[in-house]
Amino acid sequence: MASVHYFTRSNSEKGEKEVTIWARIFIAKKEKQSNRVVFQVSTNIKVPSYAWDKVKECAILEKAKTEIEQRRFGSINTYISEIKTHIHSEILKNEEFTPDICRGVIRTYLEEKQTKKLEVPKDVHKYIKWIIQEMNEGRRLFKGNKYDYDTIKQYGNLEGVLNRFASYYKKQTGKSLVWDSFESKNTADMYMTYLEEYGYMVKTRNK
Repeated sequence: MASVHYFTRSNSEKGEKEVTIWARIFIAKKEKQSNRVVFQVSTNIKVPSYAWDKVKECAILEKAKTEIEQRRFGSINTYISEIKTHIHSEILKNEEFTPDICRGVIRTYLEEKQTKKLEVPKDVHKYIKWIIQEMNEGRRLFKGNKYDYDTIKQYGNLEGVLNRFASYYKKQTGKSLVWDSFESKNTADMYMTYLEEYGYMVKTRNK
């Protein structure tokens, strides 16, 4: 018999603090107490303390403050669910399932996930979504630190602006907007003119 449970080491259910999700592994090949194995390992996956459900052991989608956060919480839940499946599978393969083996399972899974996301999208809309997810999940850092909530929120606002400009650009040129489009001075000028005409603030124009 084996079970995997998740928990955080935060006693607070409030605040913006990012907390690490830990996995508690219980293995009992026999009913005797002496044959029981219990240990804890970090998943290295973080979640805001206010969004963790201690009972259901998952991120609470309803606690998401933005669509971006909701996608992030959904990804977290997918990750820990799939990690649990991988751990159970490896327990069956290994006569002695140790903390080191468990950490290896988690590390391999997360590395595979990251490898799939290394290709940077050229489409502007897809790129902004990608970079926001990279920030949210802690793969894209600023001076070694995770981007704060306000910065990620600003990128979310920028996503909306660029989506609207992409529609405007296609109507004007008949072409889809990609990052290479901005290599043309005409496109760059069109973007700045668009922002000014539609009343976007200087901060947005400088992004």
